[in-house]
Amino acid sequence: SLTTVTSFSSPGISYKGMDMTANGNRVVIVQPTNPRVQWSDTPFTTWNTVGFSGWGTAVALSPDGNLLTFADVGSNTVKYATWNGTTYVVSGTSLSLPSVQANNMRFDSTGTILFMFAINNTHYYASWNSSSSSFSTVVAIPSTAIPNTSINPVASDVSDSSIIFGGYESKFSQTLLTFS
Repeated sequence: SLTTVTSFSSPGISYKGMDMTANGNRVVIVQPTNPRVQWSDTPFTTWNTVGFSGWGTAVALSPDGNLLTFADVGSNTVKYATWNGTTYVVSGTSLSLPSVQANNMRFDSTGTILFMFAINNTHYYASWNSSSSSFSTVVAIPSTAIPNTSINPVASDVSDSSIIFGGYESKFSQTLLTFS
């Protein structure tokens, strides 16, 4: 059975996405208005604001919680922050997406590859370099690798070898993309 750990609401505010650490001890949410991104650790009673600016549509949290990303559709960028042991510190740099808006993002199970799914059915990934605390150049996933390109992904999951995502234009059909 499922047990409600916590619930929260903000009248008139629409949350666009959320993610959590692999162990479920930290949750992060994104909304299009201020505060853009908030996080909380168990028992999820105190919500902390991350200092991102922009208009948010998606958020992704690495499995260990040390890296947090935020999609800013106003500038077609993905901004990121790193955990310093107490809170998230926003980086002064960001990933530029080529004239698209990231609608959904997920890290792989190692937290080293960020997948970004865009509303124009062009999808990307970038690798995290922990020694330089930066991402590699954004790389497009070839459209031939995605069997159904007619969806705009609104949900996704990334395992060790595949990506499953569904979208509102495909009436929630799933597309499987495998990688190695």
